[in-house]
Amino acid sequence: MKRKSYLASILSVLLTFFVSFSLIAQIHVVSAYEPGEAQKFETDSVIVTLTKEATLRFLTYTPDSFPEIGCVLVEDLTQFTVEWVKSQFLGEPTEDVMMVDVENFLRILRLELMGMLNFI
Repeated sequence: MKRKSYLASILSVLLTFFVSFSLIAQIHVVSAYEPGEAQKFETDSVIVTLTKEATLRFLTYTPDSFPEIGCVLVEDLTQFTVEWVKSQFLGEPTEDVMMVDVENFLRILRLELMGMLNFI
């Protein structure tokens, strides 16, 4: 019972943090497992999809950007595409050709946490 309460508290803090900073467009928990099959999820990281507004700021995120959740590493899963989109958005010439819908592009970050969810 204590474990569920602890989990609920952590999840509540995480959700409050993300909503308060308006960085999340959507959170989806996706599982490829069949019902009843053992499920294994990452317990030390969170995937964050930034809103269009946050994406177009083209900020560099570090663990210091997310101190409230014990973030130890920020990996921009769209880092190479972001540079190209930024160039397109600013009207700078690019040599590469990418099939990216610049108007609907959203950045995706993977936040590695300091073992906060490892008890699951």
